[in-house]
Amino acid sequence: MATTFNMKDLNPGTWFKIDENDPESGEICIRTCGIDDIKQIRKATVTKKKIFKNGQIFHDEIIDDDLQNTKTWDVCIQDWRGIIDVDGNEIPCTKEMKLKFMGESIIFAKRVTECIAELNKMGDEEEIIEEKN
Repeated sequence: MATTFNMKDLNPGTWFKIDENDPESGEICIRTCGIDDIKQIRKATVTKKKIFKNGQIFHDEIIDDDLQNTKTWDVCIQDWRGIIDVDGNEIPCTKEMKLKFMGESIIFAKRVTECIAELNKMGDEEEIIEEKN
């Protein structure tokens, strides 16, 4: 049997309930970063610097952790639905809202982290199955 790929979206997101015990809790669509995503994030957030000391050249990297987190969350959190404010208004899934939730909502940030870990675990299990075959 052939393996099928969606060539328009090779790294689709997976929908997760925010609260598995509450079917009306809303959902978030999460995906892991692909290698190209990681390369782009690294290129935008890492500065390489040469340091000359005692006649020797040392290479150092300066990483902008805040920007790296910002770009990572923007890539991993693809969408959400059923997330509303206290007045019942739908909260749009924008870059600014993603960062606000990840920075200020422990519940949201914890759930996103759990979902990413679950996706990574599923990927590891698929690799084991492929190795056995």
